[in-house]
Amino acid sequence: MTQQLNDTQTIEQLSSHIIQFLNLLKRFHNALLSEAAALKSNQTDQLSDAASLKSTLSNDLSQKTHTINTLLKTQNLTLETLFSPDSFNALPAPLNETIPQVLELTQACHDLNQSNGISIQVLSNINQYTLNLLSGKEQENINLYGSSGEQQAPKKSKRTLGKA
Repeated sequence: MTQQLNDTQTIEQLSSHIIQFLNLLKRFHNALLSEAAALKSNQTDQLSDAASLKSTLSNDLSQKTHTINTLLKTQNLTLETLFSPDSFNALPAPLNETIPQVLELTQACHDLNQSNGISIQVLSNINQYTLNLLSGKEQENINLYGSSGEQQAPKKSKRTLGKA
């Protein structure tokens, strides 16, 4: 790999793009933290702003990834080979320092994004259940368990909480 990355101009360009990618990734991580805080505090305006910023940054990250891939193709490399643990020692110093940070922050973003997604899904399920309950709509696929621990069918009841 080092034979293919001996071109100083390519190394400088690649280092510059990866540093830009890392900075975008840091902003994306902050947007995810903001989204998580909004979910915990039930701040819908903040949640909407965080989602919008997250979408913009995601597009920017995709474009930067494409740029890096294009540059690597000129050297017959891929991101997978560049980011493989075996290649860290063979990389020039600027890349050797930045790539582990990118990998660590990418994993942190993935985990936080997944956690936020689970929180949103749970809140959505609670909201849907509440709306169905208030409107008197029958719930489907609810598993109820009796005192013996065996599953039983839900009682068919079509009551509303009140009438307007």
